[in-house]
Amino acid sequence: MTIANHWADPVGYETAPPRVRYRIRDGSGASVERATSVAYDAKRQRYFHSLAPFDQPFADGIVDLIQAACAYFHAPEDEYAALGGVEQIRISDEKVRTRIARLEQGEHDRGAERISLEYYPLGDLPFEQQRALIERIEEHKQRWHFEIVGEDVGEDVREAAPA
Repeated sequence: MTIANHWADPVGYETAPPRVRYRIRDGSGASVERATSVAYDAKRQRYFHSLAPFDQPFADGIVDLIQAACAYFHAPEDEYAALGGVEQIRISDEKVRTRIARLEQGEHDRGAERISLEYYPLGDLPFEQQRALIERIEEHKQRWHFEIVGEDVGEDVREAAPA
């Protein structure tokens, strides 16, 4: 059964939503369950989910992949290295387009704005680079054993510091 990835909803929420539980590998390699934080973005006047602070290295890995893909827009031709896809991961063209649109409307846009960096539209990447980016993000999620568990209904969710 696939659980919807509510915390990555690009439009956010008008009122503070319930936290979302997820599983991820911690620093020791053990699978742990945590819950998102919910923060208010005053500029957008919306609430958004974010991962627990312990999981910043996981998030940083995704940012690194996006930055590598965006080198297409600014790196000199002799320095640009296209992202390679992941042969073992197959995602339909429709899902690639949907995931790219979600990234653009959500954290990619908010992140560029938050740190005052130039925004590069992921939808303007060549499609094979869009696909490679999404496949690499999926591979990254698999390495970290990342999975959405569901809405937090007040159960005890372990948020211990990584080992």
